[in-house]
Amino acid sequence: MSNQAWHDLLVTAAPAGILGLIVGVASGLVQARYGSWLGWLKGVLSAVLVAVFVGLGINDSGLGTATQAAIVGICAFVGADILDGILQLSSILRADPIGFMRRVGGAIRGISKE
Repeated sequence: MSNQAWHDLLVTAAPAGILGLIVGVASGLVQARYGSWLGWLKGVLSAVLVAVFVGLGINDSGLGTATQAAIVGICAFVGADILDGILQLSSILRADPIGFMRRVGGAIRGISKE
């Protein structure tokens, strides 16, 4: 990657990461959900990670800066829950890949087998 590409990536990811850090620290102080310093650190890091990925994803969406910041902030607030859901989905996929894809395809088409 060229220096300009790295610069563009940093200019996009840094504000989202800082917003994720602020939201992660604030939610860790307000909510009593983590129980220990290590759990709190996990919550802050997951908020930063989700904020950076969401910030990179919606950068070229055409939304205003305030709207993008609001979306990044909300996603950072539920960052630990988002990552926990992705980990659970990946463990289900690892256990039964064909069944998982059938359930996903059925859910997209609106078919329920329960």
